[in-house]
Amino acid sequence: MEINNTLQKLVNPYSSQVQNTAQQSQGRAGQTEAAPPQGDRVSVSPEARLFAAAQSTVAATPEVRQNRVDALRERVQNGTYEINSRDIASKLLQGDAELAATLKG
Repeated sequence: MEINNTLQKLVNPYSSQVQNTAQQSQGRAGQTEAAPPQGDRVSVSPEARLFAAAQSTVAATPEVRQNRVDALRERVQNGTYEINSRDIASKLLQGDAELAATLKG
């Protein structure tokens, strides 16, 4: 395997574009007054905006839903909290199946 000037090849298209723009500006200097060069522009897709909004919403949401914690604590202290082992096992198996399907692609 041969690697020759890989970094230069990656940077070269941008450098060539800058040089071409500079040469075009010099060539037009004698003809008419050239428009000032425009800076870089960034365009954000609607999907990216939606993702940013979702991130903001998640960041603003508290990590602990205190009302649910308080309700569970009260049920445990009163002795009325019941654990349904079948539901727990079912959800564990469902999660395992979803993970396996995701990994298979």
